Amino acid sequence: MAPNWIRFGRLLTDLLYRLKDAGAGNIGDLQVAIGQRMGKRGGDLVAKWRRGMPVARLQDVEGLVQALSALARNAGLPRAALERDLYTLLVLAGHSHPDAVMAGLDPAWSPTPAAPDTATVLRADWGRSPDVSAFVGREVELAELRARLANPRCRLVGIFGLGGIGKTFLAKRAAQEAAPVCAAVKWVLLQDGPPLDEVLAECIHFFSGYREPDLPASTAARIERLLTYFRRARCLLVLDKLEAVMRPGKPAGYFRAGYEGYADLLAAAAEADHRSCLIVVSREQPAIMARWEAQPQRVTS
Repeated sequence: MAPNWIRFGRLLTDLLYRLKDAGAGNIGDLQVAIGQRMGKRGGDLVAKWRRGMPVARLQDVEGLVQALSALARNAGLPRAALERDLYTLLVLAGHSHPDAVMAGLDPAWSPTPAAPDTATVLRADWGRSPDVSAFVGREVELAELRARLANPRCRLVGIFGLGGIGKTFLAKRAAQEAAPVCAAVKWVLLQDGPPLDEVLAECIHFFSGYREPDLPASTAARIERLLTYFRRARCLLVLDKLEAVMRPGKPAGYFRAGYEGYADLLAAAAEADHRSCLIVVSREQPAIMARWEAQPQRVTS
């Protein structure tokens, strides 16, 4: 398989955020720690690899995987939590013998038995979400969100309100509490107004475990592909600052020209048969959500 450095960089970034969420350190410190374990100076090289720069030597790919596994072991993450993705990292780099590299990892990093009802290991990409370790209060709203997200039939949740009232912090805390019963959680910040096709590509790559070699060309087909993964397991996707892709002024609640596909994504999440949940956070409520006001078990805002 030819190397795919863009997907390699995305998966490397995902792994770093999972280490960060496990308490292994912030992203900058993790990059430096990896560089030190590989005999490199600082973390600049790791940062470049995350942006898609090719890794010049396969020995460096092997060293990167060994460094990631050591950091995961030290953070208390079980081998099963990262083993599949470390293998994929080697494949994306075009390594000819990924099995041999995986077999050579520290044997002390042994699997942790799964709980009896645990079918999957949580994969989480919290992206550019805020640190909510100091979050306090909002118990009523948090309890309501907790109950909604615990309902397996709830497919679309909207958190709306004026800017600065703490919508994003509330969403992050609720998503963190819901995460243990999910197979995968992803946070996408829409502040810079990314085209929907780019967001869908990022989400499909993530929820597929970076195993999607080819993406559909049309937006509708990409939404359907995302639903494929939403049907396989309980996934949680958060779209923060949805107002960035919405049209200002009156009438309110409509998307900007070129961004109308976001309404199609909301409709698919609300109306299709799947096992997952989409949370949207916005200053403004999309007009389309009025369509589902009579279905509070599936859609809530």
